[in-house]
Amino acid sequence: MQRRIAGTAYFPEAVSPERLERDVDTMMSAPRILPTMARLALSKPCVDLAAHAATIGAPTLFLHGSSDRLVPEHHARAVHQLRVGAGRPSSFELLSGAGHMLPITHAEHVASRYREMLAST
Repeated sequence: MQRRIAGTAYFPEAVSPERLERDVDTMMSAPRILPTMARLALSKPCVDLAAHAATIGAPTLFLHGSSDRLVPEHHARAVHQLRVGAGRPSSFELLSGAGHMLPITHAEHVASRYREMLAST
């Protein structure tokens, strides 16, 4: 089951069996990780973010994969739109064909975009 969940997080990017095994081993070696992940998923983090979107003062950059199977694009866009509607600085970028694990699968792009955002604030 853990391998299926980890594999879903990386979809559609190919992930080596070694990487998948390492990620599962990491989750299994720290028993607090899985319950924390479950609590986070069950708490509907997009709902929590939406409730506070207008009050977050820091600029936000939403980088979202179009093939993310864990967080639907419309949830991330909705939080972004709430920020824009409240006059808060917010940007949204959809990465075509990318999945959920952008900091790993698209590390260069993520780092570059955050550097750009930080340089402009």
